[in-house]
Amino acid sequence: MFRNKKSREPLIESQVLYNEQYSKLYKEVLSLKRSYRQVITLRKMEELSVKETAAILNCIDWYNNYNYSIFKYILNMINDYQQAEDLTQETFIKVYN
Repeated sequence: MFRNKKSREPLIESQVLYNEQYSKLYKEVLSLKRSYRQVITLRKMEELSVKETAAILNCIDWYNNYNYSIFKYILNMINDYQQAEDLTQETFIKVYN
């Protein structure tokens, strides 16, 4: 039930490493422009779709008018569905700024 001191050391070390990495990531995210932080928060942390993110950020008109065309264009160029989605997201971020 209780662990001896030796068995807890790796857990403590991994927790310290995790805390350091989390702190570094947090600082990096805070250094981004506000609009980038919003998109990252909505897309990656809240796991919302591009369409949902666009609606929240009041960019739904842009999404409805251009998202599919941009995605299709990129997909035809690189032939990689996931990367095309990512690049379309990058385009969305640039337009949002």
